[in-house]
Order: sequence, then C-alpha cells, then structure tokens
Amino acid sequence: RISAPWATRAALAGDFNGWSPTSTPMNHLGEGLFEVTTPLLEGGDYTTIRVLYKFVLNGDVWAADPENPLSAWGDSVIEVLPKHPSYPSSRGRLWPEGSVYSRALGQSIPYLAYLPPGYGDRPGRRYPVIYFLHGYNDGGARSWLIKGNMVETLDILIGRGAIPPVIAIFPEAGGSFYADGPHGQSPWERALTQELVNHVDAAFHTRASRRGRAVSGVSMGGFGAVKLALQYPHLFCSAHAHAGLFDVRDVDFMPQRFGEGDGSRLHREWNSPIALVEAPERTEDLQLSFDCGE
Repeated sequence: RISAPWATRAALAGDFNGWSPTSTPMNHLGEGLFEVTTPLLEGGDYTTIRVLYKFVLNGDVWAADPENPLSAWGDSVIEVLPKHPSYPSSRGRLWPEGSVYSRALGQSIPYLAYLPPGYGDRPGRRYPVIYFLHGYNDGGARSWLIKGNMVETLDILIGRGAIPPVIAIFPEAGGSFYADGPHGQSPWERALTQELVNHVDAAFHTRASRRGRAVSGVSMGGFGAVKLALQYPHLFCSAHAHAGLFDVRDVDFMPQRFGEGDGSRLHREWNSPIALVEAPERTEDLQLSFDCGE
C-alpha cells in the first residue's frame, strides 16, 4: 500500500508483471490510500528471490515504496522465501564495511566480505578466497548480493559440500574496467592486485598463495577477472567470466580508459585477454572458463 493524497489512481509495477504500469491496478481506499494484493510470488527452489517493484501514480509518476527500507538502483525490493527452504543450519556472515586505503589511487577501496560458517573457530585454519568483480554501472559490489543472492548461494554450496568453505571478497571499483589509465593515472589494476590482495591476506585467515585465490566477474567484471588472471598468473589459479569482454584493441572503445589513437596500441594489448591468452607462460596451470547467455 501507499499513501499519496494528491493521486487519483495508482498501480503496482515490477519484475512480477513485466513492469507493466497498468496490469496491477491498486484499490483506492479513500483519503489518498491505495492498496493491492499481488498474485502469489514464488521463490526459487533453494534460494531467496528478490523482486523489484515501484508504484505508478496517475499513470506517469514512478515512486519507490517509502515504507520499505530495502532497495536497489532506486527500486523497492521484496524478498520471497524459497519454495524448499532446505537452508543449511550453519551459515556464513557478511562483513559489509571493509575498506583499504590505496596509496596508488589516493583513496579508499570499499569492499564487502563473506566469511564462511565456522570462520575463526579453528585456530590456524586458512581459507581460499574468491574475488567477485562487479559490472559497469550495475549497482557495484552489492549487485552480487541483490542480483546474485551470493550469501545464500555460498551458504548452500558450502553446506552441501559442493565447494569448500571460502572467503568471498566483493570490491567496489566504479567504472575502472579494473585497469590502469593509459598514462598510469587512476591505477586500479595496481591497487587491486597489490594493495587489495595484500590487505585481504593480512586482515583475514586466507590461504595466501596462488592456489588459494580465484577471481570471477560479470560483464566489465568478467573482463577484469580474466584480464587480471592473465596479467598476473602468480596471483590466481582460476578465473571465470559471466558475459565478459575480451578485446579492447579497438581504439574507439573507451578512449578515456584505454587511450586514443595508435599510441594506445601496447596499452590496449596489455588489457586484452584475447591477446594475453596467446602467451603460454600466462596460461600454464590456469583454469579459465566463461559463459554468456545464449
């Protein structure tokens, strides 16, 4: 429901009805109060589903739910519980306010950290780390939690024994493409591969070796994951890209990030997985995988 005294009609639009501003009209209860009960929203088999929605007032004003504190990209969010709630009894925890100051960038790099069930219970136990890189303008590190249900997913995979207990790190990197600028400015590549990795190994009980690190990403983050693993084969044993980019050698692509004209050729090759993958010393014993929709 929503209180909108100035409105004469209202509707509900969201993931559940294809964002149609007319298919789910709301009842006017008087005094500016509108209400509707949606059809049953079903969750996934084992994971919570997050449904995005907004109110449409007078046919053309789209408003988030002022009574709902959970939001993403300006939309309100409802969490729909799983149909088969076989959630493991042991759960990990999210550390939501991590940051490391980068001397290279002259600013802090915020990150989220997932710590697996039982983290810290056994003195001396070390955990492998997966770095999850976000896409371009997709909500940043938190998009992995909202779109990817990563806390629940990791809990379930660990609980089933499908993967070992792992630490997951979700850094914020803006629209950096996880690369240094063409003349060394805004050196995100250096900040992530040196300062962030070193900080995580110092702050958490990590397995601080190549065999203990993997990197994954979506879209721009998929590009960053494969690129960084190929650029720094001593850091990561595995990289995965969801709908990633693999070639930035076209000088018309993102000149502000990768440079302009023929002078950007070497910098673009250094940042193109399609070029880096040709060097056998970069791929020896490196597990690479990718997927991309259809």
